[in-house]
Amino acid sequence: EEPPRLPWWSEVPPAGVPVLFLPDYPPRQPYEQGVTVLFQDPHVAVVEKAAGLRCFGGLRTLSNMLASKTCSVTVSDQTDVLQIPAISQHLEASVAGLVVVAKTARAALHLHDQPLKYTYHALVQGRENFPEGWVVQRSAPSLRFGSISEVVCEAAADAATFRKGCVESGHTILGDCVYGGDQAPMVRRRALYLQVSAVSFTHPSTKEVTPVALPTATVEKYDKLFAKEAYVWEMSARGTGGSDYVQKCKEKWDEQYAAQEADDQPA
Repeated sequence: EEPPRLPWWSEVPPAGVPVLFLPDYPPRQPYEQGVTVLFQDPHVAVVEKAAGLRCFGGLRTLSNMLASKTCSVTVSDQTDVLQIPAISQHLEASVAGLVVVAKTARAALHLHDQPLKYTYHALVQGRENFPEGWVVQRSAPSLRFGSISEVVCEAAADAATFRKGCVESGHTILGDCVYGGDQAPMVRRRALYLQVSAVSFTHPSTKEVTPVALPTATVEKYDKLFAKEAYVWEMSARGTGGSDYVQKCKEKWDEQYAAQEADDQPA
C-alpha cells in the first residue's frame, strides 16, 4: 500500500510564496443532483449552471452539488487538492451558463488573480445603435417591447457589470428588473434572457488561454420568444389578434414606435 499522502499545507512554503486558505465555512451540505461538466483536468473544471440555481446560500446550490459524492467533477491528484471544488466566479441565480471551478488551491489563487473573459448571449430591447463589439444574431418587431434583438458579446466584465452596461446603452436585457427597474421589459415568470455561453481563462498549469463553450449556440427559450412575438405581430397586422391585451399592446406600439418606423423606411 502507498503511504498516506500528507496534505499540501503540511509542507513549509518558500519565503515570498502566497498561501491561500479556503475554509469550508459555513460547512456545505452535499446536494445530490447532476452537474454538467464541459471541461476538466487535474486543476480546473468548467460546469454549466442552470437559470434559477444559486451558486451559494441555501441547500440546492451549485456549491452543494459540487460537494456531492456523485458529482461528475473528479477529485484532483495534485498535492494541493481541494476536497470540494471551489467556484472561482459568481453568477447571479437568474443568469445561466458556464462557471469556472478550481480543483486545487493554486488554481483558485491563480483564477482569482487572472480575469476571465466571457461571451454573453442575450435578448435585449431595441434593434439599432448597439455598443461596439456586439454581434446581432437577429432582430424583430415586438408589440410588447417595440423591438427585440438577439446579441452576442465578448467582455472581461462580470455579468452584473454587463447587465448595467446594457441598461446604460438603452438595450436592457429582457426580464432584467434588477438593473432595468420599473421600466424593464418584463417577460412572464420574470425570466432573465441572459446566459454565459463561453468562457476563456489562462490555465493555472500550462499558462495557455483555455476557451470553453456550450455545445450549441441556440437557446430554446430565445427561439420560443421570437416565435411568440412573431405570431402575435402577424395576428395583429391581420386584425385577428383576438384578445384585449393584444389590442392594447398594438395601440401602445403605434403610439410609441410607428412614427419611428416610418422615418426609418427608405424614401
